[in-house]
Amino acid sequence: MSSLPFRGSVSYRNNNINIVKFGVNVKMKLKRINHGVVRIYFENDQGNHIRIPSGIRLWDTSNNVGIRRESLGGYQFFSISWVHDYEMTYNGEAVYVLTNQKQQSAQGSAIFTYSVEENGSDSEDHTDNESESSSEMNGNDETNGDDETNGDDETNGNDETNGDDETNGNDETNDEDTDGMSE
Repeated sequence: MSSLPFRGSVSYRNNNINIVKFGVNVKMKLKRINHGVVRIYFENDQGNHIRIPSGIRLWDTSNNVGIRRESLGGYQFFSISWVHDYEMTYNGEAVYVLTNQKQQSAQGSAIFTYSVEENGSDSEDHTDNESESSSEMNGNDETNGDDETNGDDETNGNDETNGDDETNGNDETNDEDTDGMSE
């Protein structure tokens, strides 16, 4: 994949439209269609839809396949999903790359302490490290033995974590997620 400079983020959770000026009278736009699909299309400077310029190709680099041009209402576009990585070429040269960041926002209660232990690359080539982490988590430690996490304690009884609380009820987080992602 290409090593082009960072130019921002494309979100599948808001209605912002990303715009890339390709040259005189040609703009590429990336617009969310729903929570899983973004449409890539082209317009002229007057805001009229135009055909995808000659020489533009879009490649799904996650699956090593080309993305077909679609047509609706007389204009062409590409449809993409957040789960794949993409590379757009113009006359064979990489000009725009979209990379799935494969990360999640973490939110938690203020009563706990949070930190990150950095362990280098998380590429798929490091499966041995993943196995080590899994075996450590499954060993005779606080998470599996006859200890405070398995007895009648705050995490297993009828307590704040299992009742109608912020993580399980109809709360702001769930409402926000569904409202922000529906059309």
